[in-house]
Amino acid sequence: MVVKTFQKRDIPDYTTYLGKGKLEEVMTDMERLGATVLIIGNVLKPSQIYQLNERLRKIGAQAWDRVDLILKIFAKHAVSVESTLQIELAAIKHMGPRIVGMGMELSRQ
Repeated sequence: MVVKTFQKRDIPDYTTYLGKGKLEEVMTDMERLGATVLIIGNVLKPSQIYQLNERLRKIGAQAWDRVDLILKIFAKHAVSVESTLQIELAAIKHMGPRIVGMGMELSRQ
């Protein structure tokens, strides 16, 4: 199930990209529907994605930005070893500034 929500703002919120009220509304909808992923249709700053993930952790969900979604789609359709490695490298480069506090998840990389 996909739920689309739009927010009309001149300037995105600096900490979470979404405003506080809209984030609470989205989290309520996610809990009600059992959603586990929030996809933001824009490229977020590392601090914004971190703050979103910290708040979504309460309901067992995570946030992706546009680049994360694109990388997941490419990874799903990768066939060769070379393409898989290229996607993994791109994901690591994208995650570079976001690595804080990711101990065992990065043991392989």
